[in-house]
This record gives sequence, C-alpha cells and structure tokens, in this order.
Amino acid sequence: MWDNLKNWLPIIIGAVLSAVSLICVNYLLGWLATSFLFYSLFKTTNSRKQIIGGLLFGFVSAAILNSWMITVVHRYAQGSILIGIVCWMVSAILISLIYGLQIFIFNKTKLVQKSTVSLYINATLMASLWALAEWIRSEFLYGMPWLSYSIGISQSSNIYIVQNAVIGGVFLLSFIIILFNYLLAFAVYTKKIKLLLGPVAILLSSFIIGFFLYQDLNRKVKGSTSNKIRVALPLASLPPETIWDESNGNQLVQNLLELNKKAVQGRPDLILWSETIVPWTYLPNDDLVQEISKSTLRDSIHFLLGMNTSINGSSDIINNSAYYFSPGGKALGRYDKQKLLTLIEKPLFSSTGNLILPFLSNSGIKVFPGESKPLETIWGKAGILICNESTISTLSESFAEEGVSFIVNMGNDSWFSKNFITKQHFYNCRLRAVETRKDLVINNNLGTSGVIRANGDISKVYNNKVSSVQFVDIYPNTVKTIKQSYFIYFLFIAVSIIVLTTFLTGKPKQIN
Repeated sequence: MWDNLKNWLPIIIGAVLSAVSLICVNYLLGWLATSFLFYSLFKTTNSRKQIIGGLLFGFVSAAILNSWMITVVHRYAQGSILIGIVCWMVSAILISLIYGLQIFIFNKTKLVQKSTVSLYINATLMASLWALAEWIRSEFLYGMPWLSYSIGISQSSNIYIVQNAVIGGVFLLSFIIILFNYLLAFAVYTKKIKLLLGPVAILLSSFIIGFFLYQDLNRKVKGSTSNKIRVALPLASLPPETIWDESNGNQLVQNLLELNKKAVQGRPDLILWSETIVPWTYLPNDDLVQEISKSTLRDSIHFLLGMNTSINGSSDIINNSAYYFSPGGKALGRYDKQKLLTLIEKPLFSSTGNLILPFLSNSGIKVFPGESKPLETIWGKAGILICNESTISTLSESFAEEGVSFIVNMGNDSWFSKNFITKQHFYNCRLRAVETRKDLVINNNLGTSGVIRANGDISKVYNNKVSSVQFVDIYPNTVKTIKQSYFIYFLFIAVSIIVLTTFLTGKPKQIN
C-alpha cells in the first residue's frame, strides 16, 4: 500500500500545483507542475499504471478547478445542491478520461528511448499531444469552458513569456511548458545534471524571444496607432437575480440612467456597457435607449449596450447581443454571441433538446447564435467578444483576420463573482490582446474590468464589486498578426504521421 502511495503522491502533487497555477494564474507553478506527473510515469514501465496516473492527474486537477460548480450550479439551478455535485463529478471524470487517453496515445506512439535524440522526440511528442488535446477541447467543447482549461493560461501573468502566444496562441505556451516539464522530470529521474541544459535553454529562450517580441510590437504600434478612444465603463455591479427579476425593472432603469449620467459627465467618445445589462429585447423605439440618447446626443457620444434581440418577433427566442448606437440612439450595428454556454444558454447535445439547467429555461427563453461580423465604428472595425467568448482564441483570431482595430469584451460574471473564474476571464483577455496585437477593453458585470494593451500591458483593472463609472483610453491600431492556427496544423500533421507510422509498423519506431 505504501509503495502505491509513493507512486501516486507525485501525481497528486502535480495535479494540485497545476490547478493552483491556473486558479492563481501563477506562471512559476506552471513551469513545475506537470514535471511531477512525468517523473511518476518514468518510474514505471507498466503502461496500465501510467494510464491510471493520467486518469488520476486529470481527476484531481479538474476536481479542484471545478469545485466552484457545487455552489454556483446550486444557485443557478434554483434547486437541490445534488445537481451541482453531479456536474462537478461529471466534469472531473470527463477531464480524467481525456488525460488518460493522452497517456494511452503517447505510450502507443513514443519511440524506444535509446538516446538523447529519442528523448527530445518523445518530449516533443508529449508536448504536441498535450497542446493538440487542449485545442480540440477548446474547439469542440467551447460551450463548456470548464472542460477546456489550458496550462498555457498560467503564463499570461508574465509579460514576456505571454508574448510567445502571438506565434502560436495559448497552445504554444502549453507546448513550451510541457516540453520543459518533461525534460526536467527526466533529468531529475536519471540524476544527470547535463540533461538540465535542455529545459534551461527552453526557459531562457522563452523569456528572450518574448522580450524581443514585446519590443518589436511597441515599435510597430507607435507607427500604426490612430487617435485614442476615451471610453466610459459604467460598472453596474448588479447580481443576476436583480437583472432578471421583472419586479426590479423600475429600479434597474433608474440605476442605469444614473450611471449613464455620470458617464456622460466625463465626455467620453464611447460608453461601453456590460453583457445583457438590459434584459429585454431591443425595439427601435426602446424607451431606455431613447432616454440614454437624450444625454449622449448633446456630446456626440456613441454607446455599446448589451441587450437581447428578438428572433421572428418572439421575446422568448433571442440572440444575446451587443448593439452599437449613434449618439442619437440609432442602432448602427449589432453583434450576437456565437459561442453559447452549454447547459446554461443552450441545451446539451442539441439546440432543440431539453437537457439544460433551469433559470433562463424556466422563463421559456431560448438563446441562439446570430450576427457574427465585427462592428463598423467611426474608429475602425471593433471585434466583440461576449462573456466566455474571451476564452476562445480562434474567434478573436478570425476578427484580427478581418482587420479589426480594437477588441471589446462585454461580460457578466455575476454568477461567478466569488470565484477565481473572474480572474481567469481577465487573463484570457490578456491572451487575446497579445494574440491579436490589439487593445482590448472589458466591462464585466461583477467581474474584472479594465484595459489591456496590444502588447499585453495591463493599463487599467477594476474589480467592480461596487457600482461606479470608470474612464479609460484605448488606441486602435492596424498591426498585422500571425495566423496562430498554423502552429495547430503543424501539431496535427506531426502527431498524425507518427500515429500512422506506429500503427502501420505495429511497433514504435526506434532511434539509435
């Protein structure tokens, strides 16, 4: 029993450190966490035990990361706490299976390790499988971000390392971290000091390359930045029950008008509201919009407002939208949320299904994706990310390809305001700013709001637990970005070739 505990203990430690690195967005822990897993895998040649190790790592890390589900889902579902416990356990089991599958595929495709060359190929294979699995989760489980955490997010707290994301997105950061941890674990396992040269070189090169990318971007931005946009952020700090309770309608309107009054007094160019700050559907003669425009017209202030769009005239079948208004209250453009939250905004498995948590569904409301183009503003194109869309790198990448000059994230973290999710959202935004090389401004109800520069610098940050209005500046730019998906293509092709070769030959390829 003690021998089994000694084998599993490093894996449990690694899982805990991995979870903490993401919860705290701590880049130093990210450089160490998974080395405990790999060290344990090196200590046994039993493939079955290695797969169990992967299952254990995934289960423990996911159980810690998603522990918030128990209370949040209980509150959202308005029922038994058992629903929250079930969601928590299911998420941990699914993540566990994914990590177990990664180890299984690695064992089937790795090379027989007979030299330093085969060591580095195996390390590259492990890092490729890990990053590719994260990408697949991000693409196919985008509606459930609690199943698509990426270890690379931990690196977004370091201004230089995060710059590498401009080349291959957050998945390149994960690739680097896993490559480093694998080589570090093997050096410790074999007790060969010279093998530490590899991971040390990876660490130093990540900092050095990031430093030069940071300096290069600063130079490019200076030559491509247009006039700044002064933005007012009305931080309403409203709990979700307040927004969606019809009996609070008059009080909600008064709060919004008071915030709008304070915003107008600062004479901004743009007033940016949060997601679904207005919970009813938009009409051209909407009373609240007209009331807001009475004050914005005087100072020629445009505004972005989060409210719903009726589909086919129904107030129950809607898009979750961001409306761009002229100072006079005319709707100049609209963006609808594309990546809906599974079980919250859309049912599991099918848009017409019934497997969805109660709250919106109890009101008979059904949400669908709609208009997806960047908004044409007087300052250039604006990419819009609504809530969890800030966790999806391919979405902001598509906006960059369409030539946006800046990005806006309108969120509502009111359900998660007491959890680390709000910090995760903010640092995901930092990754999106770096990947696209665009200033990103955030208004996140009861979350973390502020501005992140195109180079990743955090210009302003507000943990808005108390209602207020803040003023920030953003600088649109025309800097071109690198297509990060090329890195994913490379990983997919490389892993596919290795897997195909292994299955055709029936045994791992050997390198002497």
